[in-house]
Amino acid sequence: MNFIEIFTDAIKNLSSNKLRSALTMLGVIIGVSAVISMSSIVAGGERMIVEMIEKLGTNLLSVRPKKMDKEDRRNTVGRSKGLRYKDAEIVKAMIPHAEKVTPVINVRTHLRHGDNDRSGMAEGVLESYLEIQNYEIDRGRFLSEEDTDRFKKVAVLGKEIVKDLFEEEDPLGKDLKIGNQRFVVIGILKEKGSLHGINYDDTLLIPATTAIKLFNGNDKLTSFVVKVDHRRNMKKTDEMIRNLLLQRHDGVEDFVIRSQDQLIRNTEMIIFTFRVILGGTAALSLMVGGIGIMNIMLVTVTERTAEIGLRKALGASRRAVLAQFLIESTAISLFGGVIGILLGCLMGMGFGLLASRAITGWNAVILPSAVFLGFFFAMAVGITFGLYPAYKAARLDPAEALRYQ
Repeated sequence: MNFIEIFTDAIKNLSSNKLRSALTMLGVIIGVSAVISMSSIVAGGERMIVEMIEKLGTNLLSVRPKKMDKEDRRNTVGRSKGLRYKDAEIVKAMIPHAEKVTPVINVRTHLRHGDNDRSGMAEGVLESYLEIQNYEIDRGRFLSEEDTDRFKKVAVLGKEIVKDLFEEEDPLGKDLKIGNQRFVVIGILKEKGSLHGINYDDTLLIPATTAIKLFNGNDKLTSFVVKVDHRRNMKKTDEMIRNLLLQRHDGVEDFVIRSQDQLIRNTEMIIFTFRVILGGTAALSLMVGGIGIMNIMLVTVTERTAEIGLRKALGASRRAVLAQFLIESTAISLFGGVIGILLGCLMGMGFGLLASRAITGWNAVILPSAVFLGFFFAMAVGITFGLYPAYKAARLDPAEALRYQ
């Protein structure tokens, strides 16, 4: 018998007992659909998180004061004044790969416009903050160098602040009280969304010099942010900033430098963990499906012992018998795999639709690699778990097989 005849005969044998074949496929269907649907959901989540991180700006280093215990403060008293405005200026001037730098002064205060008021936080920044943090202006303008140099009382608002304080009123050119100081709204930021529990639309930006003069009373910084010219220079720039600040702070490391790369790596590690867990679950389902195929094929060999004996008596070789039963087990697995792929794609898109309604921006991504992997594993399961029953059938003695009742 040639391959086509063997394959046709295998399909006829499977179709003669449709219910048993369908139940045998079930484990493979569940395993393959789980691989594709879960990978599509995880990939969609990964894409959403990466896009959100990119919205915050790329190639960023954030320098913040270090939380020091009593022992640290006692050992370093009088040696360092902490993170200061001048530190940010020196970093911008002396670090070659520091493309943009902005100090950040956070001011927790009360906000009021007309009859509407709420607590909030104003951030004192420079004009470079817009590009560094990847914000965009929706209407009006952003802070300028002139605003900083002249200590102007002007503010740029995120959509959340506009909604809470101005409601339907156009805020441009209107007054806004920040604490006891009256500011003029000059710009509105485009929506940016949230990440890790931080709402980036709940933003109020004022000139850094104005924040220092009116609210801080000194030039201490909450942080400063550095945009590095290229991702490959991130580590080098981190080390250069660290060394420069240690020199300025008399060897006291009273600051920490955080890289956006670390955030991306942490996210990738979390995603990888999810993939391993989901992949293990899917692999277990496929293994269960494979065991089901092997059991059914062993039963089939027992049921068809007399037929096998007759075929071998008429000249069928061991290889032909082995091929027939191996093709049957592989066909069961492959049909289950195809159904699993279709079901997995539908489930992935369905879960993605539900996720997008619950979390803005989270859509399922059907990965061609996952589809290929599902198909490959389905075929591998059919061959692996069908090999023993096929080998057993091929090894049957024709005389004993013909006598089997």
